[in-house]
Amino acid sequence: MTATLHDDSVFSKPEAPENSWQLLYWIVFEPVLLERYSEKLNKKQTLSVFLKAYCCVVLIALAIYLVGCFVIAAADTPTLFSTHYETEFVDNYRMLTGFEQKFFFIVQKSIVELAVGLAGGLAVGLVFGLASGLASGLAFGLAFWLAFGLAVGLAFGLASGLTNGLTNGLASGLASGLTNGLTNGLSSGLAVGLGFYFSYFRLCFYPLYSIRSLFGVNFYASPYHKDAMIWLPLWGVEKQFRRLALATPEDALKFVRFLREYRPLQSKLADCIAHAACAGTWLNHPLAFESLEPPLIENDKLQPSDNWLKQLQALKGRLVAYRQQMQLSLKQEYFQRFLKQLDAFNAQTLVEHKRWRDEYLQALALWQKVALEEQQKLAEQAQQQEPITANVYMSGEALRPDTNYKVFLGRDDLKDELARRIYSSQQMPLFLFQGQRRVGKTSLLNFLEQLLVDGFKVVYQDLQGARVSSIQTWLADLQARISEKLSLPAKFAVDDFLNDDWLTAWQRFETWLQTLSLDNSYKLILAFDEYEELHRLLQANPEQGARLLAAM
Repeated sequence: MTATLHDDSVFSKPEAPENSWQLLYWIVFEPVLLERYSEKLNKKQTLSVFLKAYCCVVLIALAIYLVGCFVIAAADTPTLFSTHYETEFVDNYRMLTGFEQKFFFIVQKSIVELAVGLAGGLAVGLVFGLASGLASGLAFGLAFWLAFGLAVGLAFGLASGLTNGLTNGLASGLASGLTNGLTNGLSSGLAVGLGFYFSYFRLCFYPLYSIRSLFGVNFYASPYHKDAMIWLPLWGVEKQFRRLALATPEDALKFVRFLREYRPLQSKLADCIAHAACAGTWLNHPLAFESLEPPLIENDKLQPSDNWLKQLQALKGRLVAYRQQMQLSLKQEYFQRFLKQLDAFNAQTLVEHKRWRDEYLQALALWQKVALEEQQKLAEQAQQQEPITANVYMSGEALRPDTNYKVFLGRDDLKDELARRIYSSQQMPLFLFQGQRRVGKTSLLNFLEQLLVDGFKVVYQDLQGARVSSIQTWLADLQARISEKLSLPAKFAVDDFLNDDWLTAWQRFETWLQTLSLDNSYKLILAFDEYEELHRLLQANPEQGARLLAAM
């Protein structure tokens, strides 16, 4: 591709027209830009810009008018279609012999109506322009001129038709103008109506754009770059864009942003390309969990289903869990879970909207192929590697996942053994971590959810914290932490527990805990740091402590 095709300037539009001619171009092809520009002008600026633009309109009208008169004189239509003209006009016309005499005669007879139409258009445009803005003024001014000023006789019919072609589509204007000149009454009105709708939906340009699209489009050159008023879809263009988006998703996303900002009629096209660009990212980065993000879609009909989005997040979670494992046997186990989720996600994609699913299916097919190769590599490594893990020890302050993930090293054998025991147990077991200070007990609890990742939620509580000063505050704080972890509303306040004895407080907490409707996709782990602190709290009332332990 040439450098022009990669020029990002095609994705931006000027905020103001360079001159009056470009302003008239905006009336036809860039109404969004015209509306934005109009909103920035005050009444004085609107008047100045409108008058300059209308001078160009006058020049265009005169040129079209003279061409129309030339065509009438050359075709000798007053003689051929005399019944459509006034008798006096036809009689005077037939007395003329030369082409120049006929031409100037037609000009002389109809110039007044042209001037009236232009003057009326100017007046109407000024009224609406100063009241509603530049865009409205130009639109109403041109409409008045086209409807009134150039609607008398064949000359004006043809001139009106050509000028309509500048604003509403050439084919529509010609049909309207020629019919106005050749017929009157019902046939004229019908032609005008059909011509309006023909031009309103851009049917006059549709064949040109369609032929242009047959020779190929890309994200830097297409009919959509030049025209903001393409109502009907261009045949085959969406498929071309979707195919290109798979190969160059970055360019596709630039084009999507361009469509959404400057081409509001192409919102569905932008969403389809956004889907394809997302699939292209997956295709270019297989087994990379960073790329597993859903696209931003604006149209409701092209939104992925909730099941698709949920399974996508689950797929990402499985892949993240696999990447974080260090022990080979656990990597194999987690990768098997990822493969199952990948198959389930692929099956869900098959039932999604056919307008955007195909590109994802191509990407997922590659992911499945690469995943099988990854699985084979893991199997080969398992055959060659002995099940021995280095015991790297590091002492210091308690580490946290949000700040110390890269330095959480040491005792990989303990982490792997803990994960293995938890995953292999039918019921959640009770574990006691004992050891000297600074050996990593608290760090292990802090990273417990990161180690397990899939299928577990960990509620951490430091029993030496300031919020735990008695059995009642321990239960109140624990209930609050569980509610926060599960995004549940707070059920009790601390005072609710303080008013009870230990056994009643426990019964209150236990009843609440049993009423929780936990999601079957995970298990809840309560992790107590400095658990021996409970011994000191129980010693405050040995009798109540014994009853509490029995109930627990």
